[in-house]
Amino acid sequence: MADRGGGRGRGRGRGRGGGRGNDRRQGYGDARYINGDTNGEMNAHLTERFKGSARRNGSDRESANNSSKILVNPDVAKYVQAQEAICEKAEPGDWLAMPEIPPSSEVCLPEGASIVLPRNRIDQPWSKPERYLKAHYKLLREDAIAPLREAVDRFRKDPQRMDDNETRIYEQVRVVGLTFTFKGIASRIRFSTARSGRNIQWSSSKRLTSGTLVALTPKDNNFETKCILAVVAARPMQNLESDVAPEVDILFGDPNDLEIDSQNSYIMIEATQGYYEAYRHTLRALQKQSQELFPLAEHICKLDPNVEAPDYVKQMSERDITPAADDLTRDAFRNVDILKSWPSAPSSTLDQTQWAAMRDILTRKLAIIQGPPGTGKTHVSKIAIDILLKNKTHGDAPIIVACQTNHALDQLLSFINEFEPNFIRLGGRSVHAVVKPRALHEVRRNENIEDLQRSCFQKARRDNNIEIMKLKTLLTPVRGDESSTSPKPMTADILCDLNVITEQQRKSLAAGAEQWVRTDTSTDEPLQVWLGQAVSPFVPRYAQDSFGFEEAEEDLELEQLKELEAEMGVADEEDFELLKGEWLPLAMGYTCSPPTSQAFDQAKRMLDTVTDLCRVPEYLKGAMYLIMQEKAKKTVKYRLRELAQAYEKTTTQIQIGRWERDLAYLSKASIIGMTTTGLSKYRALVSALKPKIVLIEEAAEVLEAPVGVACVESIEHLILVGDHQQLQAHCSVRELEGEPYHLNISMFERLVRNKIPHKTLLRQRRMEPEFRELIAPIYPELQDHPSVVTRSRTQWGLGQNYSWFYNHDNHELQDESMSTFNEYEARMVAKFYRHLMRNRVPAAAITVLSFYNGQRKKILRYLKDDPGTASVYNRVKTVDSYQGEENYIVLLSLVRSNISGKIGFLDINNRIVVALSRAQYGFYIFGNGPFLAEHNEVWDYVEMLMYKKGKSGNYIPLICANHGNETRVKHVEDFDALNGGCAQLCGGVLTCGHPCPLRCHPSPHEWVNCHRKCTKELECGHFCMKQCSDDCGCECEAYRRFEEEARGGPIPDTTPQWNELAKGSLTEENLSRVSYAANGNSASTRLVADEDDFVETKSVQQRVSNLPKETTREKQGGRVRYEQHWQNEPPSKPPTQALNQLRANGKQEESRHSIKEGKKREVAERQPRGPPAWGSTGFDGANDQVNDWQEAKENKIAEPVEEVNLMTWDQEPVERSNNAFEEWLDPEQLQFQREQEQQVKEMGAAFW
Repeated sequence: MADRGGGRGRGRGRGRGGGRGNDRRQGYGDARYINGDTNGEMNAHLTERFKGSARRNGSDRESANNSSKILVNPDVAKYVQAQEAICEKAEPGDWLAMPEIPPSSEVCLPEGASIVLPRNRIDQPWSKPERYLKAHYKLLREDAIAPLREAVDRFRKDPQRMDDNETRIYEQVRVVGLTFTFKGIASRIRFSTARSGRNIQWSSSKRLTSGTLVALTPKDNNFETKCILAVVAARPMQNLESDVAPEVDILFGDPNDLEIDSQNSYIMIEATQGYYEAYRHTLRALQKQSQELFPLAEHICKLDPNVEAPDYVKQMSERDITPAADDLTRDAFRNVDILKSWPSAPSSTLDQTQWAAMRDILTRKLAIIQGPPGTGKTHVSKIAIDILLKNKTHGDAPIIVACQTNHALDQLLSFINEFEPNFIRLGGRSVHAVVKPRALHEVRRNENIEDLQRSCFQKARRDNNIEIMKLKTLLTPVRGDESSTSPKPMTADILCDLNVITEQQRKSLAAGAEQWVRTDTSTDEPLQVWLGQAVSPFVPRYAQDSFGFEEAEEDLELEQLKELEAEMGVADEEDFELLKGEWLPLAMGYTCSPPTSQAFDQAKRMLDTVTDLCRVPEYLKGAMYLIMQEKAKKTVKYRLRELAQAYEKTTTQIQIGRWERDLAYLSKASIIGMTTTGLSKYRALVSALKPKIVLIEEAAEVLEAPVGVACVESIEHLILVGDHQQLQAHCSVRELEGEPYHLNISMFERLVRNKIPHKTLLRQRRMEPEFRELIAPIYPELQDHPSVVTRSRTQWGLGQNYSWFYNHDNHELQDESMSTFNEYEARMVAKFYRHLMRNRVPAAAITVLSFYNGQRKKILRYLKDDPGTASVYNRVKTVDSYQGEENYIVLLSLVRSNISGKIGFLDINNRIVVALSRAQYGFYIFGNGPFLAEHNEVWDYVEMLMYKKGKSGNYIPLICANHGNETRVKHVEDFDALNGGCAQLCGGVLTCGHPCPLRCHPSPHEWVNCHRKCTKELECGHFCMKQCSDDCGCECEAYRRFEEEARGGPIPDTTPQWNELAKGSLTEENLSRVSYAANGNSASTRLVADEDDFVETKSVQQRVSNLPKETTREKQGGRVRYEQHWQNEPPSKPPTQALNQLRANGKQEESRHSIKEGKKREVAERQPRGPPAWGSTGFDGANDQVNDWQEAKENKIAEPVEEVNLMTWDQEPVERSNNAFEEWLDPEQLQFQREQEQQVKEMGAAFW
């Protein structure tokens, strides 16, 4: 069954809500009702919960708790009931009668049949709102269903086909159990992925994500006469990552399709394109909107350009607009008649174009604000919301704010929190530190409303429990017993109760069993005694080779996959609750050797005529039991359909009750935030709140329908903020993006094209002026704000070349998913990335962009192969996924280079704009510039502009920071000869006093491990025989006595193997590598640190709470050495609080002295050492340095000295700024990013 968001249509899936326990065998983990009671085990993949803190405004929480009686708002129930009535009253075949989950007739079309679609009027007005709504409904529904229809059609033509880029096929699909959720009766299916040809990495695959529409057919039918539609409810992870057949939960669209026979095998089809969950709620909302008044229809549908002020402004036009003022002009902005007088722009907060946009926002009931890249769209939205809130009156409904992406929504709400913490985030799975505690489920947890009067929730739950008991009783004959290793056939009593056998036949079985009782006091049931060995348990066998292939398709990280689901409106915390429920495993049943048709017919006749079943011949018993089993299942299934429909009615009432409760919380907030998908998904709640104001950011990236349905009847003021010249909305069916459908044209773009008044922001504050010039063909009026002209700049190994176009003519290829990539270009980008890191550019400051996912994966592979860049996965993005983002340095890989003249995505100006406008300080392009210039005017302009400025070539001009030498890198291999500087030998002196043998490098000498022999004279009178970078020591007895005295007691006979944490490397992974060397009953860990070595990392601080029993410290060689000792058992994890204490102590010590006064540092196991924070040199290790030195020796460049090893690392150097980048980076932004990554890491696969 499908989640209807509170509605249903002609027997299809209906709205559901709530959460319930179960007795699920393997882990649907603990979960609770909202009032705290439990009912068994839950879906394990749903147990991962975000834990938020209480709301900061304590007075609001107190008032909520003190409100003992709150009258329920009846509008939610009215909305849902009206939604239900639409489909029921509509004429068959009308668009209003179409069910939420499509029937099989929409997927399996008769041969020669086609879908007739309306035209979309993007340049002309609509005569009636109903025609507008109907057209968008049909186009949107086609975009949702067509990919699956085409996949099924391909399978029907070739049933033996394997998976390909468009179709995924699953075999041996069997229902193994049911879960009674508040979304409906979910069916757990088990299946084989043999046709994929590879092992599926489910935790990083988009296969069968929640909300995916699938089609099933009996294994021998191949969609000829039978097609069943279902929606994936959840992906339990326990079997998905094991070597047994995977399982997922699905909800059938029609209760009549529920399956209870685990012996029935199906084939299931999934389309790789399309994501039904992104459409279903909007489709329902369009149907409901057709029955409502459509505010703003005169502008949205009829394109009336005369946009007046909102009614509430007309009634009271004097407004307080002080949030836009600076300190000097605040009084003048306090009481302004915004319809008559408008003050001059407050130059310190808004520029002239932003101020003009602000006037439109406040004085037009349909305000449209275009913001080119970097012009401060969100800043304008923030101030506008502050002004709107400041002028709210008591009793006004909350303001609704929505964004296309969860990231943008969290960012906007975090800004709103600065002046209004009383907001609630609806839906999604925010991990933002500020926003997460204000998610609805967290507010509900911390601000309990104890008594909601007249709510239907409790009654609906009771009714639901009654229906569950009926269903469990009915399903007893087919219920499995997972605790038993030897399942038993159905009993004679059950078969008699189902009228499969007569009472006389049952008695005959009982009488026969008494005669055949064995002497071992067996308690076998009569039917089982009668069957003997005639049947055996049915055990489906899934071929082991289904799971033995290498993964080669998707490599989405868990965080990306969660974001994908979140953007589409699934896997919210609310959905987790709805998918919990009692689990009922289904018995696999029994089988026997296939009887002949003659034996089968004879068994059937005897079952109908013989009263004494003991007279049945032995060879017919197996066939007769199969007949009994089949009859019993048919009887149960027939009755199940009736009970399932009654069950769905209770889930609809539960959803109403849940929303009534949620409405009580939401109505107390000043701001309600959600994604644009949430505008449809939670439309019943939004409508019941009766908001006057809706603001939508990223409005130009959204299909028209999700924005249109935001116009609930109470809306007086709609604000759209976006940029239609950047990325457009995406359609699953490419044909729908062109003439005559234009489904990808947003409402924002359509209204601008049709001369509805709008304002454009024209001062950019992001890019270097030379980057802004690249997008001049698209934004000829865009100007630079003085802040980007006068800001300070730093260098990173390219001198004053803050932009460069590296040209090459190496041709592209295509991977197995037909995504384009360029192998040479990917290698070049990865090497250049490494060069930037060697020049102390933090990885967090670099983003790599490509138009193609195939290229993204190639670049990732090369970055991961290099230990110095192995942890930068989330900074390689596709252009489409990076709109609205920015970074200090951007590397753009263009990929396309071929003899056919095709440039694909690079021919779309909207995408070009996004690609060229993400960088702030450094922008480097890699591609075949002359080739692209031949096929696109924008690329022709870009290539010519950079050529004229001397910013392009078939090389990259690297400038040594130490010597000022220029090295022209033309090929990938050229990078290997450099260490981030030039080819000249360093010539410096190491901190130990020995000469540095390396080639020029920007990293400090203190990070070079010197391997020359140590010549220090020890206390024992001997000279140290170890290497310069090792511990000083001597094997003589005298030296041991000196060591014993220095430590204040005897030392163990066996020297412990110490582990060192090097400067700047106190990261999560390094901490986890700390080893403990046990000596008797003690264990020790040695740390070596500079005064500024330790980094402030929240995840590190939270690792361990226990302090060491003893801490000693001493100076040696100008550095501080700390030794921590634990008595008895060594700690299971590194003592992080101890590290924090040592950090504080270390800052009191003098950290740098001449190496002549002592050793430089301790090293025992030669652990790879980290780079200085923000200062990664990125050398590749000892072998490369030996090769460099050998070359220097052969060329007689300098006097050779003994081999030196420069330390390497595999940690990302982004923990703390200690160089020129410090002034760039926002510490709060970096801290938030680290917290996000850590939370995702900790949640892991269990999040599903």
